Amino acid sequence: MGQFFEELKLRNVFRIGIAYLVAAWLAIQVVETLFPLFGLSDVTARAVVIILAIGFIPALILAWVFELTPEGLKRDRDADPTAPGIVRMAKRFDRMILVLLVVALGYFAVDKFVLDPARDIAREQEVTEQVRTEVLVESYGEKSIAVLPFINISGDPDQEYFAEGITEDIITDLSRFGLFFVLSRNSTFAYKGTSTDVKDIARELGVQYVLEGSVQKSGDRVRITGQLIDAIEDKHIWAERYDRKIEDIFELQDEISQSIVASVAPEYLSAEMKRARRKETRTLDAWDSFMRGYWHFMRFTKDDNATAQSLIREAIERDPNQANYHALLAVTHTFDVFYGWSGSREQSLRKALESAERGLALDDQDSQVIRSAGIVHFFMKNHDTALAYYKRAVQANPYEAESQALLGAAFGVAGDYDAALHQFEMAMRLSPRDLHIATWYSYLGIAAFVAGRHEEAAEWSIKATQSNPKLPGGHRTLASSYGNLGRLKEAAVAREKLQELLPHLTIGQLRVNLPYFKNPDDLERYLEGLRKAGLPE
Repeated sequence: MGQFFEELKLRNVFRIGIAYLVAAWLAIQVVETLFPLFGLSDVTARAVVIILAIGFIPALILAWVFELTPEGLKRDRDADPTAPGIVRMAKRFDRMILVLLVVALGYFAVDKFVLDPARDIAREQEVTEQVRTEVLVESYGEKSIAVLPFINISGDPDQEYFAEGITEDIITDLSRFGLFFVLSRNSTFAYKGTSTDVKDIARELGVQYVLEGSVQKSGDRVRITGQLIDAIEDKHIWAERYDRKIEDIFELQDEISQSIVASVAPEYLSAEMKRARRKETRTLDAWDSFMRGYWHFMRFTKDDNATAQSLIREAIERDPNQANYHALLAVTHTFDVFYGWSGSREQSLRKALESAERGLALDDQDSQVIRSAGIVHFFMKNHDTALAYYKRAVQANPYEAESQALLGAAFGVAGDYDAALHQFEMAMRLSPRDLHIATWYSYLGIAAFVAGRHEEAAEWSIKATQSNPKLPGGHRTLASSYGNLGRLKEAAVAREKLQELLPHLTIGQLRVNLPYFKNPDDLERYLEGLRKAGLPE
């Protein structure tokens, strides 16, 4: 047996075997990396591996039969393995094997310590998204849907509000009956103007169905097209085009919602939804004014907010019995207070409270109406009342991300950081691409600050500023947190960025207007951090 192994060594069988295995391993790594880039399937990659495995035995046989010499390949019996030329060739072969081994070890090290952790993170994110999708889909019996912003193809930018209004109403209609998990407007509108693939949107948002469409308004006519896509099965399950008079718009919205339900829900549920559908009491002129107002409200500027108030009041004059009209008007008044746009804080809050109470008197079961009352009391610093309203809003619709987030904010100002974190995590799971995500990070920064966790408050505030560099709250809490940590240079930098956004901001203004602190001592600690950062009195 010893003589046989010596013969294997003499005939370079060991050398060829080692070289072949190392080269084949490197080839397989290249295949795994490059084949997916060219759209080649796993079957092709497996074929390469099988061929390399089959080739191993012939390679060993050739090494036994032939000898590599300076003159080329010769049969082993015709070559002298101790000849100087063959010995030199053997040494060169040894060096080649050594080089292959070094390359293989280098690749292994890079793959193990650089590429592998990145792949693990990517896999973990993918698994997290998949689990989230499965949980949501399972919770709703595979009836989860995202309504993407309908595209305005009227050729008139002034009609943008109309397309957004159609989208908003379809989202509301589908949410009302409870057959679906319907993604909120703030999540789906993050995709407005993008060319993201529908399957990617469904995966990111954790839904099975995606509705997309377009709106064209011309004179007293409107054309709406819509298509419903099952992103999991990758197929279109419903598509339609409607040409109607503008006065039939509410009936048309109901028809679209009904068609969606009929396409994906059992027949008895579809019929039940049709029976339960509310009798339409809205008027077109009022709805048009409200949607124009809502469009301006979502621009978040002083002038737009004033325009929104004017248009919403116009809608209320034409149709005073719509609870959500009063609720949104209440929120616009709180924005005047929060952003310093109001000439009288007390007067704005009084108007906000009156509008919120009118909305509740008309409909105290609508989550958005309830939430608006909570917002007003939050800014009035009635924190216990605000917390109670937010809890009611979540009970009315536990799958509305904004209500979950505001409940988290209420827990945060009261010092219950863990409860706040839980609520915001819930909100982010429900609406991972929410337009208000920067504000949520800012609220978490406040919650951490109130809990005395200044490092975490700074971390959340950095996330807020990265998500929206123009959000003052992120820079403000970052400056205060750094000030309290004694990191004064960093605090000054954050304060300078805050003053770029709000040049006339003072400690005195914040003491009056900030609604984020239930305990006065927490507010004073916050202001002291800003004072250390250099904000004037």
